[in-house]
Amino acid sequence: MFVNGTRPEHFTLLGFPGLHPQYYSPVSAVMFLVFLAIAFGNMCILVFVMYEKNIQKPSYLIFCHLALNDLTFGTATLPKIIAMYWFEDDLISFHGCFVQMFFVHYLGAVQSFNLMVMALDRFISICLPMRYPVYITNTSVSVLCATAWFIPLPIMITVVMQASTRRTIGWNCYGGTDSGRHIRLQGRERTGRSRVRHSPPGGERSWDEPPPTDCGRSGEGCNR
Repeated sequence: MFVNGTRPEHFTLLGFPGLHPQYYSPVSAVMFLVFLAIAFGNMCILVFVMYEKNIQKPSYLIFCHLALNDLTFGTATLPKIIAMYWFEDDLISFHGCFVQMFFVHYLGAVQSFNLMVMALDRFISICLPMRYPVYITNTSVSVLCATAWFIPLPIMITVVMQASTRRTIGWNCYGGTDSGRHIRLQGRERTGRSRVRHSPPGGERSWDEPPPTDCGRSGEGCNR
């Protein structure tokens, strides 16, 4: 469906192209088990570090931030892919697509910054072992990790907002697995016309387009 003839109301989730329907249930079951493992494992790390005072040290605080990042990433991406194969819910709204796009890229950037903090922690512990307790404290690590969560935020918000409001744009929105291999959602808008890729039963994937507007080659006199 199309909104005001300018952009699609939803996108169709393509999933894994070529996957036979008989494998939909096994794939969704595997993804569900992966999601449970991600949720259970990372929550155990967070709870254990929270209640065990003896390990509330800089290195373990970094582990907590990485676990929180991993948990959030899996929660933002896997449920939609599981629903697609388990319940044949292969539609995602226009705004939902860009919200998911934001979380995928934002959380990926946060993970990179947190890994940089971990690398800095290990570098100082190896190269400056006598100064390590001075430079690396719970407070300094907390500040660095908080900065890692904040730095990508305005950048990703700006990128997603600009992408969602452009008139001529090719959209690639993502669901995906925790391994970072993304599932593509495709839509395209060009000069006020939109099309969404879909797969009709028993047929090849095709494109639906709204009726053409009364436009000339120069684009003058269009009914917008």
